[in-house]
Amino acid sequence: MPGTVTMDQMELVSRLAATLVGVRKGQRLPTTINDKATALQLYMMALQGLAQYLASASKGFKREYLKTLTATLVAGKVKDWLSPGISLIKATWEALELQEKLAWVRVLVRVGWKGVEQFLLADVAR
Repeated sequence: MPGTVTMDQMELVSRLAATLVGVRKGQRLPTTINDKATALQLYMMALQGLAQYLASASKGFKREYLKTLTATLVAGKVKDWLSPGISLIKATWEALELQEKLAWVRVLVRVGWKGVEQFLLADVAR
């Protein structure tokens, strides 16, 4: 977390990011930012940097973080889910408490994310 940004500010940034990604499943985002990454992949990389703060974060920040991550996963394609999605999903999964994990999986199933079986089913089974 950058030293000049508070958790409350990051919560607001996450809320804005979730809205931007969630509108029309991210179709209004540019498809490529540079030759190596899509806009959604850059969102995922930013979220991955914040995943380490989840364990000690407020409920409000966790909620907004998970909304942004969920919107990003739903808007993404398989190539986004593979890189950097896999490491982001694992980092998030490890930082959440059991009840939060189950609630997040329920949301992903409810919104129809197609990667639940491939990327989370083994973790849920454990």
